[in-house]
Amino acid sequence: RGLVLGRLVKSQGRSAAGITVHMPPGGGMAVTDNEGIFQFLGVGAGGHTLMIKDPLYFTGNLHFKLDPNERRNLGNIRVYRQTRLDNRKTARRSGG
Repeated sequence: RGLVLGRLVKSQGRSAAGITVHMPPGGGMAVTDNEGIFQFLGVGAGGHTLMIKDPLYFTGNLHFKLDPNERRNLGNIRVYRQTRLDNRKTARRSGG
């Protein structure tokens, strides 16, 4: 079984602490530490989706493949804080 880790950073390049990261269906969840680092231990080989969820930041998914016993560092993953303007733009795009 493998290991997946990475670091969430804010748009200014600072660490994004306290953000929840999920790896469904059976990978569980992790919360980034003070350095923005998360990790999942005992991850099986195959295709996976990393889901970033936080009410203050845009959510997103990252798809990747893991080989047997691979240690995969996903590196720095940039997250962007939502603003009222961002929410209006998103709603307008969704409406067509």
